[in-house]
Amino acid sequence: MDHGNPQPSQISLIRYYCAVFDNVRRVFGHLIVYGSADVAILVINVLLVPVYTRVLTPDEFGALALLLLLEAFLRPFTQWGLDEAFLRFYYDCDSDNTRRTLTGSTIIFLFATNTVLLLVLVASSDAISTLLLGSHVYSTAVAILAMNSAIAAFFFLPFNFLRIQNRPKQFATWTFARALGTVVARLVLVVSLRLGIVGIVLADLFVSTVLLVGLSRVLKPLLAWQFSWKLVRDMLAYGLPRVPYALLHQIMAMSDRFFLRVYLPLRDVGLYQLGSSVANVLKFYPVAFQRAWTPFSYETMERSDAPQLFSRLATVAFSVLVFSTLGIAVFAEPLVRVLTPPAFHDAAHIVPLLAFGVTIQAITIFAITSLNIAKQSRSLPGITLISAVITVLGHLILIPRLGMLGAGLSVVIGQCVLTSTFLVVAQKHYRIPYEINRLSRVAGLGIVLYFTLSMAPQNSLMTDLLIRCAVVCCFPIGLLFMRVFDKQTIQQARSLVLSSWAKNTDDNPAI
Repeated sequence: MDHGNPQPSQISLIRYYCAVFDNVRRVFGHLIVYGSADVAILVINVLLVPVYTRVLTPDEFGALALLLLLEAFLRPFTQWGLDEAFLRFYYDCDSDNTRRTLTGSTIIFLFATNTVLLLVLVASSDAISTLLLGSHVYSTAVAILAMNSAIAAFFFLPFNFLRIQNRPKQFATWTFARALGTVVARLVLVVSLRLGIVGIVLADLFVSTVLLVGLSRVLKPLLAWQFSWKLVRDMLAYGLPRVPYALLHQIMAMSDRFFLRVYLPLRDVGLYQLGSSVANVLKFYPVAFQRAWTPFSYETMERSDAPQLFSRLATVAFSVLVFSTLGIAVFAEPLVRVLTPPAFHDAAHIVPLLAFGVTIQAITIFAITSLNIAKQSRSLPGITLISAVITVLGHLILIPRLGMLGAGLSVVIGQCVLTSTFLVVAQKHYRIPYEINRLSRVAGLGIVLYFTLSMAPQNSLMTDLLIRCAVVCCFPIGLLFMRVFDKQTIQQARSLVLSSWAKNTDDNPAI
């Protein structure tokens, strides 16, 4: 047998895998660019933790956590689900003129609704501050936060255009500029001018305003100042079910701060917020992945073998996610102790549990993909309602008994219910044949390594750090040992590439 001349059936199979790897490289290449700015800013923010924890007290951290809770609950009402609807309907438009009308209609609708909402919030800022924080002292911060929410609601339009046009470098540049500007403005207003919580929200408002003006040039060539109620109505029919979904999702993700405030001192809310901030460093990966993944999935969904491609990408994406989660969980304690004064050290204990919750939540990306492709967003609110109720009940039962740990457990339980239900429903509408065996091995390896660390004896600081590094490094080694990724497939793909170059055959088909 001539091993230098593959058979036609082998060539077809190897070409398929080459095309799969090409798409993996494309998606993850965009992911790296989309995520690079987020990573850089997350690093900057983590490095600024020592500054913030020495300027703000744990009580002020608690107040900041509740203001962030308010901001999260406002977001669904400033966008009305049009952020996802716009991206989905853009690919259905049959002409550039229709796309420009779609953009103009979206802007006009958001401007009208957000103006009304902003006036109501500013007028009731004193009452909101008293109800949420127990004092009218933060009413100015509430009003400024409402203004920033109204302005930031428009960001999805230029950022979606950059994603649609496959311009990840420009996307990353603007994202980096926004985050870096926010950091600089906060340093000036909070550290130098000592404006405290007001300085934080004022810095966000200033940067959002400047950035939106700058991003307007991205929209200008793609915008027609025309309003089509039919387009808006169709987008609302798709997007409005996402408003209660997003609201319920925020209840699941952030109501823990509210219930902690009910049962525990504001100081504990501040510690929990710090732990959550460290755990949320992990979010850069699913956020960046979704930015790269969503346009790619819409472009690929019409192909007959798209579900198989999605399945293979899910395995790769999940492996990176578990690796990132393990790293955050393993290094949480030394990181918090190095960056913060002793008053904040207890925040480290909650980080691994919250990081696990972020991981469970990130798995919904592929379930949402199935529902988006099938245009089945109506099931989102019902599923999320059940999960939100379970989360809230968990807070009511567990926080009085376990404190911060109870809040974290409630979040994880709710996310598990949400993700598992989403996957079951999504598979009915658009089935993706996930590689369950490989996914289970990846998850099992991460869990075993983390609990192995917890059983290690207490040692000196240097020895402890070496052990933690060894645990994290064992993860990719374990993947190779368990053969999660098929080495033969990679070798066959490499063989076809070399053969194609040598024989000057046709280019590999894209998937």
